[in-house]
Amino acid sequence: VGTGWGGWLDPFIDFWEYNPATDLWAQMANFIGTRRSRAVGFSIGTKGYFGTGWDSGHCMNDFWEYIPRDPSYSLLSGKVFSDTNSNCVQETGEALLANWFVEAKSASNVFYGLTGGSGTYEIWIPAGTYSVSLIPKNYWQQVCPAIPPAYTASVLFQDTVANLDFGAGAVVSCPDLAVSIGSGTFRRCLKNNFYALYWNDGTTAAINALLKITFDSGMIPLSSTVPWDSISGNSYFWKVSSVLPGQHASIGVVDSIYCYVHQGDTLHSYAQWLNVPGDCNDKNNTDEDHHVVTGSFDPNAKEACTGSHKVYTRQAAILPSDTIHYAIHFQNTGTDTAFKVVVYDTLDADLDIPSVISGAGSHPYTFALLGAGVLRWTFNNILLPDSNINEPLSHGFVKFQILQQPNNPNGTVINNHAGIVFDFNLPVLTDTVVLVVDDLSGSTHEIAKENAFLIYPNPTTGKLVIRNDKLIAGSLAICNVLGEKIYQTKITDQTLEINLNDQPNGIYFLQLIFHEESVNKKIIIQR
Repeated sequence: VGTGWGGWLDPFIDFWEYNPATDLWAQMANFIGTRRSRAVGFSIGTKGYFGTGWDSGHCMNDFWEYIPRDPSYSLLSGKVFSDTNSNCVQETGEALLANWFVEAKSASNVFYGLTGGSGTYEIWIPAGTYSVSLIPKNYWQQVCPAIPPAYTASVLFQDTVANLDFGAGAVVSCPDLAVSIGSGTFRRCLKNNFYALYWNDGTTAAINALLKITFDSGMIPLSSTVPWDSISGNSYFWKVSSVLPGQHASIGVVDSIYCYVHQGDTLHSYAQWLNVPGDCNDKNNTDEDHHVVTGSFDPNAKEACTGSHKVYTRQAAILPSDTIHYAIHFQNTGTDTAFKVVVYDTLDADLDIPSVISGAGSHPYTFALLGAGVLRWTFNNILLPDSNINEPLSHGFVKFQILQQPNNPNGTVINNHAGIVFDFNLPVLTDTVVLVVDDLSGSTHEIAKENAFLIYPNPTTGKLVIRNDKLIAGSLAICNVLGEKIYQTKITDQTLEINLNDQPNGIYFLQLIFHEESVNKKIIIQR
């Protein structure tokens, strides 16, 4: 129950929750919109909706969504802006800065906020005393507040502390182009959707850069939302005249998978920025996508890959130094168009929350980081058709990458799953991705030796790819659990494809021998 009217000068904005079991009322967060009478309110699921009404002779046409929170939580808010003259005041021409993390830390908890496109952040916190600080970002330095560099905020019941603003100044003048590529599902003989998201993390505009995407030979690009400028073999090129600091843009490509491609094959695509004068950091100028061709599959799913395990999977052993790339897939399998899709992902404590980077997605979205590590992607007005009407267009996805906590020990298990909400329905939960930190190398030399080869997919349905980027000559043997050698060959090329379709499901042992040394790997055949 909330709002109401007690006279022209006596509007109400408070909201209350009644618990019939205890016969008690609890005050919730106040309504933040314009005062009014005769409003309409209703609930769907766990959320409330409120709008229209009458305000001092004016009809209201706004509508609000109310998300219940713990009534003891309080709100910290502010903005991050480019403070070019270091006077701690945002003036004309000083831009608000998107995608900056703000941390609120107490003696026992850490909560995070992320500035969106408006340059503002919100952090909901329980009662306590917090140090509120701006997390540093490459090429910038915090100039406001300077001494001390953080705010102290003490909150009790339903407090609101606003205007915790941070000013930042550029210390390096350069662009920093980054790219993320991804796709939904790969199905042979059918059209699929492939996407590239790019952005500039630098402090100056990137001018006349060239984006190159090399598609797998099993893929046929048919069209793109931004027409490509040239083609060379399997490589397609886009000339990008300007990318401003903080700007994000995307390219969607409709492709078809050749019918000769088999289910279980892995298709490899690569993206690279070319001709970026003065780029601050060329390590994020590239991205790659390795996806297995599927048949029937769970349409709402999550998968991950890393630098040491490049093919997307739901279970893998990873190195403690690996950056993790997650992909969340969803499909409207209902009976009508979905107008809004919201994806939630609660991060494991063994992940470094402020390092998260949201990547390519199938549709435009807004991204937010909530509280202690909940990621939220909102696809407004997505108009996702149901699979009965238009199966190819009923799919969507979003990618993100994140670092692990420093020095995760062997045996650390990183669990992660997502919840997908279609319109006002209950969340659809994906399977859990299970990654286990497993660094048994014991030395830097051993790590380099292990990483000289990439073996994927693992588990496999029968086909393996051995990627030998450093072109180290050697030999390879595979044995079954009885020690019987079932496969043997020389390694002379960068890529070796192995067909084990004639072998039964089970565990096998792969040995790589080079320079009188060996690397042993366990592989699993699972159909």
